[in-house]
Amino acid sequence: MDILNSIKPNSYVVGCDEVGVGEYFTNLTVCCALFKESDLESQLLEQTKDSKALTALKLENLYNQLIEKIKFQVIVLEMEKYNYLIEQGFNSHVIKTILYLKILKQLKKEHFSTTPPQAIIIDGFVSLETFESYLLQIYQKLNIKHWNLKKYPLTLIKKADEKLKQASAASIIAKYSLTMTMQKREKKWKTIFPKGSSGIENIVNYSLAEIKKHSLDFLRKNAKYHFKTTQTIIQRIKNK
Repeated sequence: MDILNSIKPNSYVVGCDEVGVGEYFTNLTVCCALFKESDLESQLLEQTKDSKALTALKLENLYNQLIEKIKFQVIVLEMEKYNYLIEQGFNSHVIKTILYLKILKQLKKEHFSTTPPQAIIIDGFVSLETFESYLLQIYQKLNIKHWNLKKYPLTLIKKADEKLKQASAASIIAKYSLTMTMQKREKKWKTIFPKGSSGIENIVNYSLAEIKKHSLDFLRKNAKYHFKTTQTIIQRIKNK
Protein backbone atom coordinates (compact mmCIF):
# COMPACT_ATOMS: atom_id res chain seq x y z
CA MET A 1 0.00 0.00 0.00
CA ASP A 2 3.03 2.35 0.38
CA ILE A 3 3.07 3.11 -3.32
CA LEU A 4 -0.50 4.43 -3.14
CA ASN A 5 0.42 6.74 -0.27
CA SER A 6 3.45 8.05 -2.16
CA ILE A 7 1.46 9.15 -5.22
CA LYS A 8 1.03 12.92 -5.42
CA PRO A 9 -1.90 14.64 -7.21
CA ASN A 10 0.56 16.16 -9.71
CA SER A 11 2.21 12.82 -10.58
CA TYR A 12 1.37 10.96 -13.76
CA VAL A 13 0.18 7.45 -12.94
CA VAL A 14 -1.11 4.56 -15.04
CA GLY A 15 -4.05 2.64 -13.59
CA CYS A 16 -5.46 -0.50 -15.20
CA ASP A 17 -8.58 -2.58 -14.76
CA GLU A 18 -10.53 -5.30 -16.58
CA VAL A 19 -14.17 -6.33 -16.95
CA GLY A 20 -16.11 -9.09 -18.70
CA VAL A 21 -14.01 -11.88 -17.22
CA GLY A 22 -16.41 -14.33 -15.61
CA GLU A 23 -19.55 -14.17 -17.75
CA TYR A 24 -20.23 -16.60 -20.57
CA PHE A 25 -21.21 -14.11 -23.29
CA THR A 26 -19.26 -10.97 -22.36
CA ASN A 27 -16.03 -9.89 -24.04
CA LEU A 28 -12.89 -9.71 -21.93
CA THR A 29 -12.12 -5.99 -21.82
CA VAL A 30 -9.04 -4.28 -20.40
CA CYS A 31 -8.15 -0.61 -20.10
CA CYS A 32 -5.24 1.45 -18.81
CA ALA A 33 -5.59 5.17 -18.08
CA LEU A 34 -2.73 7.67 -17.74
CA PHE A 35 -3.21 11.04 -16.06
CA LYS A 36 -2.43 13.06 -12.95
CA GLU A 37 -5.24 13.76 -10.53
CA SER A 38 -4.60 17.50 -10.72
CA ASP A 39 -5.59 17.39 -14.41
CA LEU A 40 -9.21 16.61 -13.51
CA GLU A 41 -11.80 18.61 -11.62
CA SER A 42 -12.31 17.35 -8.07
CA GLN A 43 -16.00 16.72 -8.80
CA LEU A 44 -15.17 14.44 -11.73
CA LEU A 45 -12.52 12.62 -9.68
CA GLU A 46 -15.02 12.04 -6.89
CA GLN A 47 -17.60 10.63 -9.34
CA THR A 48 -15.18 7.99 -10.63
CA LYS A 49 -14.80 6.50 -7.15
CA ASP A 50 -17.13 3.49 -7.40
CA SER A 51 -17.83 2.37 -10.96
CA LYS A 52 -19.80 -0.65 -9.69
CA ALA A 53 -22.53 1.62 -8.33
CA LEU A 54 -23.00 3.69 -11.50
CA THR A 55 -26.23 3.69 -13.49
CA ALA A 56 -25.98 3.16 -17.26
CA LEU A 57 -26.63 6.86 -17.87
CA LYS A 58 -24.02 7.97 -15.33
CA LEU A 59 -21.50 5.51 -16.78
CA GLU A 60 -21.99 6.97 -20.27
CA ASN A 61 -21.74 10.52 -18.95
CA LEU A 62 -18.48 9.86 -17.09
CA TYR A 63 -17.04 7.95 -20.06
CA ASN A 64 -17.69 10.91 -22.37
CA GLN A 65 -16.04 13.31 -19.92
CA LEU A 66 -13.01 11.12 -19.24
CA ILE A 67 -12.06 10.33 -22.83
CA GLU A 68 -11.76 14.08 -23.52
CA LYS A 69 -9.41 14.70 -20.60
CA ILE A 70 -7.12 11.69 -20.14
CA LYS A 71 -4.80 9.40 -22.06
CA PHE A 72 -5.93 5.78 -22.27
CA GLN A 73 -5.92 2.56 -24.26
CA VAL A 74 -8.70 -0.03 -24.22
CA ILE A 75 -9.12 -3.45 -25.85
CA VAL A 76 -12.45 -5.24 -26.13
CA LEU A 77 -11.29 -8.69 -27.20
CA GLU A 78 -13.38 -10.36 -29.89
CA MET A 79 -14.80 -13.64 -28.64
CA GLU A 80 -13.31 -15.63 -31.54
CA LYS A 81 -9.84 -14.27 -30.71
CA TYR A 82 -10.38 -15.13 -27.04
CA ASN A 83 -11.35 -18.70 -27.96
CA TYR A 84 -8.37 -18.97 -30.32
CA LEU A 85 -5.96 -17.97 -27.55
CA ILE A 86 -7.56 -20.51 -25.20
CA GLU A 87 -7.04 -23.18 -27.88
CA GLN A 88 -3.37 -22.14 -28.09
CA GLY A 89 -2.96 -23.13 -24.43
CA PHE A 90 -3.31 -19.75 -22.69
CA ASN A 91 -5.69 -19.51 -19.74
CA SER A 92 -7.87 -16.46 -19.12
CA HIS A 93 -5.35 -14.91 -16.70
CA VAL A 94 -2.57 -15.16 -19.28
CA ILE A 95 -4.87 -13.66 -21.93
CA LYS A 96 -5.51 -10.71 -19.59
CA THR A 97 -1.75 -10.32 -19.23
CA ILE A 98 -1.31 -10.37 -23.03
CA LEU A 99 -3.84 -7.55 -23.35
CA TYR A 100 -2.29 -5.50 -20.54
CA LEU A 101 1.13 -5.88 -22.14
CA LYS A 102 -0.20 -4.74 -25.52
CA ILE A 103 -1.96 -1.72 -24.02
CA LEU A 104 1.01 -0.66 -21.87
CA LYS A 105 3.36 -0.89 -24.85
CA GLN A 106 1.02 1.36 -26.84
CA LEU A 107 0.76 3.89 -23.98
CA LYS A 108 4.55 3.86 -23.61
CA LYS A 109 5.07 4.41 -27.34
CA GLU A 110 2.64 7.32 -27.50
CA HIS A 111 3.02 9.06 -24.14
CA PHE A 112 5.79 7.95 -21.77
CA SER A 113 8.46 10.20 -23.36
CA THR A 114 6.39 13.33 -22.58
CA THR A 115 4.42 12.10 -19.55
CA PRO A 116 6.50 9.43 -17.77
CA PRO A 117 4.42 7.74 -15.04
CA GLN A 118 5.50 7.65 -11.41
CA ALA A 119 3.77 4.27 -11.10
CA ILE A 120 1.95 1.66 -13.18
CA ILE A 121 -0.72 -0.07 -11.14
CA ILE A 122 -2.78 -3.01 -12.38
CA ASP A 123 -5.81 -4.54 -10.71
CA GLY A 124 -4.38 -7.41 -8.68
CA PHE A 125 -6.01 -10.46 -10.20
CA VAL A 126 -2.86 -12.47 -9.33
CA SER A 127 0.37 -11.87 -7.40
CA LEU A 128 3.21 -9.96 -9.08
CA GLU A 129 5.30 -13.16 -9.09
CA THR A 130 2.57 -15.02 -10.98
CA PHE A 131 2.05 -12.08 -13.34
CA GLU A 132 5.76 -12.08 -14.18
CA SER A 133 5.61 -15.84 -14.84
CA TYR A 134 2.77 -15.13 -17.29
CA LEU A 135 4.96 -12.53 -19.00
CA LEU A 136 7.74 -15.11 -19.44
CA GLN A 137 5.25 -17.58 -20.91
CA ILE A 138 4.03 -14.90 -23.34
CA TYR A 139 7.57 -13.91 -24.38
CA GLN A 140 8.44 -17.53 -25.11
CA LYS A 141 5.26 -18.55 -26.94
CA LEU A 142 4.54 -15.35 -28.86
CA ASN A 143 8.14 -14.22 -29.42
CA ILE A 144 7.51 -10.58 -28.50
CA LYS A 145 9.72 -7.89 -27.00
CA HIS A 146 10.09 -7.91 -23.21
CA TRP A 147 8.65 -5.17 -21.01
CA ASN A 148 11.41 -3.25 -19.20
CA LEU A 149 10.44 -3.99 -15.59
CA LYS A 150 13.47 -2.11 -14.19
CA LYS A 151 12.62 1.11 -16.00
CA TYR A 152 8.84 0.74 -15.75
CA PRO A 153 8.02 -1.53 -12.78
CA LEU A 154 4.51 -2.92 -12.50
CA THR A 155 2.53 -3.05 -9.26
CA LEU A 156 -0.52 -5.27 -8.78
CA ILE A 157 -3.02 -4.17 -6.14
CA LYS A 158 -6.29 -5.95 -5.35
CA LYS A 159 -9.38 -3.84 -6.05
CA ALA A 160 -7.19 -1.10 -7.51
CA ASP A 161 -10.29 0.54 -9.00
CA GLU A 162 -11.47 1.33 -5.45
CA LYS A 163 -8.11 2.72 -4.32
CA LEU A 164 -6.68 4.62 -7.29
CA LYS A 165 -8.45 7.20 -9.44
CA GLN A 166 -6.60 6.14 -12.59
CA ALA A 167 -7.75 2.53 -12.15
CA SER A 168 -11.30 3.77 -11.43
CA ALA A 169 -11.25 5.75 -14.68
CA ALA A 170 -9.92 2.69 -16.53
CA SER A 171 -12.77 0.63 -15.08
CA ILE A 172 -15.37 3.15 -16.30
CA ILE A 173 -13.90 3.26 -19.82
CA ALA A 174 -13.67 -0.55 -19.94
CA LYS A 175 -17.28 -0.99 -18.77
CA TYR A 176 -18.73 1.50 -21.23
CA SER A 177 -16.61 0.12 -24.10
CA LEU A 178 -17.90 -3.36 -23.26
CA THR A 179 -21.49 -2.10 -23.12
CA MET A 180 -21.14 -0.56 -26.60
CA THR A 181 -19.63 -3.77 -27.98
CA MET A 182 -22.40 -5.92 -26.48
CA GLN A 183 -25.04 -3.68 -28.06
CA LYS A 184 -23.37 -4.01 -31.48
CA ARG A 185 -23.19 -7.79 -31.11
CA GLU A 186 -26.84 -8.00 -30.07
CA LYS A 187 -27.84 -5.90 -33.08
CA LYS A 188 -25.78 -8.10 -35.42
CA TRP A 189 -27.24 -11.36 -34.07
CA LYS A 190 -30.73 -9.93 -33.40
CA THR A 191 -30.69 -11.19 -29.83
CA ILE A 192 -30.31 -10.17 -26.19
CA PHE A 193 -27.55 -12.09 -24.41
CA PRO A 194 -28.56 -13.27 -20.93
CA LYS A 195 -26.47 -12.10 -18.00
CA GLY A 196 -24.67 -14.61 -15.79
CA SER A 197 -26.94 -13.65 -12.91
CA SER A 198 -29.94 -14.99 -14.86
CA GLY A 199 -28.88 -18.55 -13.94
CA ILE A 200 -27.31 -21.49 -15.75
CA GLU A 201 -30.62 -23.05 -16.83
CA ASN A 202 -31.73 -19.85 -18.50
CA ILE A 203 -28.37 -19.54 -20.29
CA VAL A 204 -28.53 -23.17 -21.48
CA ASN A 205 -32.10 -22.82 -22.80
CA TYR A 206 -31.27 -19.53 -24.50
CA SER A 207 -28.18 -21.10 -26.13
CA LEU A 208 -30.14 -24.12 -27.38
CA ALA A 209 -32.64 -21.80 -29.07
CA GLU A 210 -29.88 -19.75 -30.74
CA ILE A 211 -27.98 -22.87 -31.86
CA LYS A 212 -31.16 -24.01 -33.63
CA LYS A 213 -31.04 -20.80 -35.67
CA HIS A 214 -27.29 -20.46 -36.24
CA SER A 215 -25.67 -23.88 -35.49
CA LEU A 216 -22.97 -24.42 -32.85
CA ASP A 217 -21.04 -21.62 -34.53
CA PHE A 218 -23.15 -19.25 -32.46
CA LEU A 219 -21.29 -20.30 -29.30
CA ARG A 220 -17.86 -20.24 -30.95
CA LYS A 221 -18.44 -16.66 -32.03
CA ASN A 222 -20.31 -15.38 -28.98
CA ALA A 223 -19.34 -17.33 -25.86
CA LYS A 224 -16.28 -18.30 -23.85
CA TYR A 225 -16.27 -21.76 -25.36
CA HIS A 226 -14.06 -23.37 -22.70
CA PHE A 227 -16.57 -22.69 -19.91
CA LYS A 228 -18.29 -25.77 -18.46
CA THR A 229 -21.57 -24.26 -19.67
CA THR A 230 -20.64 -25.31 -23.22
CA GLN A 231 -20.38 -28.97 -22.24
CA THR A 232 -23.75 -28.76 -20.49
CA ILE A 233 -25.30 -27.33 -23.68
CA ILE A 234 -23.67 -29.94 -25.94
CA GLN A 235 -24.75 -32.76 -23.62
CA ARG A 236 -28.30 -31.43 -23.70
CA ILE A 237 -28.22 -31.48 -27.52
CA LYS A 238 -26.94 -35.09 -27.52
CA ASN A 239 -29.67 -36.18 -25.12
CA LYS A 240 -32.48 -34.83 -27.28
